[in-house]
Amino acid sequence: MDPLARVEASYRDGSIPKRVITSLRTRMKYVEEGVQRVQRAAKLSYPGFYVTPILPVTRTELETGAMGVLYARTIPSVVEGSVEIMVEISAPLILYATKGTLHGILAHEFLHYVDFARRFSRVDVTSDSVSGTIFESYFSDEGRLADPKVIFNDRTLIRLIDSKVEGGIKDQKLHQKTIEKWLKPGLPSLMTSPDSNTVSLPITAILSARVDPYLKMKLKELDEVKSQSRNPPSSGE
Repeated sequence: MDPLARVEASYRDGSIPKRVITSLRTRMKYVEEGVQRVQRAAKLSYPGFYVTPILPVTRTELETGAMGVLYARTIPSVVEGSVEIMVEISAPLILYATKGTLHGILAHEFLHYVDFARRFSRVDVTSDSVSGTIFESYFSDEGRLADPKVIFNDRTLIRLIDSKVEGGIKDQKLHQKTIEKWLKPGLPSLMTSPDSNTVSLPITAILSARVDPYLKMKLKELDEVKSQSRNPPSSGE
């Protein structure tokens, strides 16, 4: 699948101008660099990903004027009866983020992917908690992450996650450019609520989830290490 297929379709139907698709084609190299960096740091393959031309924007009635932008999401969906985990990357993230922010967010989404794979492998799936505010949504988001220090061997990448993504994306220039160059000109966006960032999956599809076998092996190793740390052998053994 061409990661830009949806954006190319939007260009053909006139939803986005030529300058946008041209810039995206040029800057996709930074996405590829980020994906390769994450793969090297984790020694695992990155999940499938695609670029969306429709920017998800969230508002909540409890926080007047508060707006959150979902620059990227890790989304499990049912494909031919099985769960497949994909990373959705918004066009504005590629267009306006620094390379450091982009790489940090790609790594952050990979941690979601690992956690989804862990839960699906164990069939440890419960309903996501309802998030009434944007802050709570970010908090829940953090609660569903694999530990970057366990997954990655790239300290700089880990610092990027901590400094750029933890607790919500910290990049004011990205936010400002997204508002001025994407939202105000009326380029495609979709207003959602924090509560809508959930997905319902049939148990039959979860049981046949498509999980990278190397990731399964890695998860098993991590579980064994965690188990040993919790139950160290007694001194008499």
